[in-house]
Amino acid sequence: MVDAWRAQGLAKNADISRMIPSDRRERIELDLNALPKLITRFTRMTDLNKFRRRLNLFGEIGWPRKWSKRMRAWQSCDHVLMLYVHLGFFLTTGAHNWRTFSELMDLLIDHPDRVRERMVIQGEVSARLVDRVLKQVKMETI
Repeated sequence: MVDAWRAQGLAKNADISRMIPSDRRERIELDLNALPKLITRFTRMTDLNKFRRRLNLFGEIGWPRKWSKRMRAWQSCDHVLMLYVHLGFFLTTGAHNWRTFSELMDLLIDHPDRVRERMVIQGEVSARLVDRVLKQVKMETI
């Protein structure tokens, strides 16, 4: 696109960011990859309880490095803060390649209620994480 603009007369040393300004944004990064994935072949309720315990432990390990220092800086920032807590259905469940995608599809066919229960558990933990962030960092929600 910039090449087309230059062909139309845009100077080579033009600062496009000054010509088309946008709001500064910063993403609050929680390490959602540390969340336990939806492990296939788990069909007993005890496995759901184990999954819940593993997710509850995440609340202590998923915080960004230097969280306290960054939180203080965010309290007085004048730019947009963004918080993402869901990576999408497939990434959240751990379907990162064809093998795990296929396993997930089989699980959805054979045990859809189990998948739903695990997603509910994961949603509850995500909600607690968001609540914890929002209590510490003043953010506008959209």
